[in-house]
This record gives sequence, C-alpha cells and structure tokens, in this order.
Amino acid sequence: MSSPQIVESVDQMRASFDNPAHPRPVRVYLWEPLIPSVDGLTRLILLSHGTGASGRDLAWLAEPLAQAGFLVAAVDHHGNNWVDGYAAPGFVFIWERPADLRHVLNLIQRHRRVDWVGAAGFSAGGYAAAALLGVRLDPDLIRLLAEGEIPDPPLPEFPSAFEWLRGTTTTDTIGGLMESAGADQSDDRVQAAFLVCPGDGGMSSATSLREVTRPVEIRWADADVITRPEQTALRYLELIGGARGRSLGRHVEHHHLFPDEIKGADVRKRAGADAVAFLAQASGLNQPS
Repeated sequence: MSSPQIVESVDQMRASFDNPAHPRPVRVYLWEPLIPSVDGLTRLILLSHGTGASGRDLAWLAEPLAQAGFLVAAVDHHGNNWVDGYAAPGFVFIWERPADLRHVLNLIQRHRRVDWVGAAGFSAGGYAAAALLGVRLDPDLIRLLAEGEIPDPPLPEFPSAFEWLRGTTTTDTIGGLMESAGADQSDDRVQAAFLVCPGDGGMSSATSLREVTRPVEIRWADADVITRPEQTALRYLELIGGARGRSLGRHVEHHHLFPDEIKGADVRKRAGADAVAFLAQASGLNQPS
C-alpha cells in the first residue's frame, strides 16, 4: 500500500510546549480510501497513537480501514511522539489529545465534505478516542496525582514526567489544572469509537463513562502490564452502556501492538480486521441505502 500523505499543520488556539510564543504543531498522516463507498459518502476515521509513538505507527490499523473505503487521519501528538521528540507536558496532559483530533477534523472539513466520523486509538490513544464520545477525567484524581498521593501511571518513554508535574504544580495553578483535565472533550460529530488496549491511568470519571451513548468496541491484551485491562478496558466495558469487547489473547502483551514487533503481526491483523468490521457496521459503509 502507498505511504500516507503527510500534512504539517498548526493549531493557532494552543501554544507549543517548546515555545509558548508559537502555535501548537499537529502533524497529520492521511490515508485515502482505496475503494469508493456504494452511496458516495465520505467516512473519516481519526486515529490517536500510543504514548511516545507516532501516527505512522498505526499503519497496521489505518491501512485495512483505507482498503475498506474509509478516509483515515492519524496525528502526531505534540510532545509525545518520537518523530519530534518528547516534552513532559505531552505525556502528562493526555486531555490535550482529543483537541488534536478535533483540530484535524476541522482541517479536513475545510477542504472536503465528510459525511460520517469515527475514532480509534491504541493505549493513551484509546482514551483520546473515547474522550471524543464524552469520557472525562476525574479532576480530583488529577489533583491527587499532582500532589503525589497516588502512584504514577507507568511511562517507560518518559519516567520523570510526573515528577515534572509535581515540581511545576502550585496552590495557585492546581485549580486551573483540574479544570482543564476534567473538561468535556466530546465532539458531537464523532459517532463511534474503536479502542485497542485503552489506557487512562484509571483517571476517568465513572459518571462520564455511564453517560456515553454512542457505539464503542474495545479490544485488550490479557498479559498487558502497561495498560492493564482491569484499570481501563474492562472498566469501560462495564460502565459504558452497550459497549462490546473481547480479549486479543491470553498471552498478548502491550508491545505486540507495536508496528515492528514480529510476534504481534497476527494480533495487529486481527485487531485491524475487527476495527473494519465494527466501524463499517456503525457507519453503514458499503451498505445499500
């Protein structure tokens, strides 16, 4: 399959973590649909990568979706991708991720008609996709995290990120941090989400999970010690009404979803096929009207 088109964009509404005087960079990888839909509608899938990765690392998910007829857009989350390098806020402020996806959706809609939108993501990207449907972080848990009262979520790529958070959070800034973290990140344009090993560090609000009404499909890895199923995936499955899901396998680990992990090739292929099946059904792709 051909390489995706790369679009370099900036979000003028948000500042760069590297230089607050500059706007937030948001790189987009765009896979065009390889077959037309029978009804002529354009169906877009927004993709969010895992912690420290890149949008291009989700080619295993994007390519089967494009082959099925979806337009697919993956992002590089600023400060949290290996292409540009890391910054502590890019790892800590995961609630910034849905805004990257909304920016991309706005960008695409300025240039073409989009008739239906879904979202998908891996690891922290799974949380980002769910946030577009209404999942919110619990601000009280964010406060406890900033104060060091609860254990840090595992961040192998940037182990000192939460140390940075505690070092920069003060009594004057904690209120704003909690408000930003707990804000509603939903977007009514996004109609369904496919989540692979979603991870929010156990920080999501139970109330917000119960309020999600749009279709959600979840896959998890039983041997995952980075985004433990019981912490996020199974909690989503239990609390989101109508959510469906199943394990990718008893011995499947988090890294089996990485693009260069040979032992995970079959796992990624199955997850990609499941994403196509779910999102095609949710969107009515290639279903005669």
